Amino acid sequence: MENNAIRIPHENKIGLMPVRPGVFFVLWDFSPVRMRRIREGEFSEEIKLKLFNEDNKVCFEGLFPWNRYGAYISHEPRAGRYYAVLYVEGEDGWITLSESNMSLSPALSGSVNERSYASMEFHRKKVGT
Repeated sequence: MENNAIRIPHENKIGLMPVRPGVFFVLWDFSPVRMRRIREGEFSEEIKLKLFNEDNKVCFEGLFPWNRYGAYISHEPRAGRYYAVLYVEGEDGWITLSESNMSLSPALSGSVNERSYASMEFHRKKVGT
């Protein structure tokens, strides 16, 4: 049987997901070629992640082991659009591997309601009144 599946080459990838105001979860993956080159020592075993706001201002910068594949990162809790960039260090310095999707960070709530939900008791109606 002939396999007609479309083969898409695996590339270096990074994704950005909001968790709560001021916190994103970033996950990354590398192409098999890039993983081999890191394992063979051509590139550092640490990656650099930078979080940028929509004005291209750096809001977070940190180093992580390349094979961790994900991390929670914090920034000032402001609503807005953000993206992350993944870098790896080689002989000539840091090179950009991948840029994430744009992600919207939620705003902080102005007030907290102690009773943020209503119980079933609250909603129960008396029959016949």
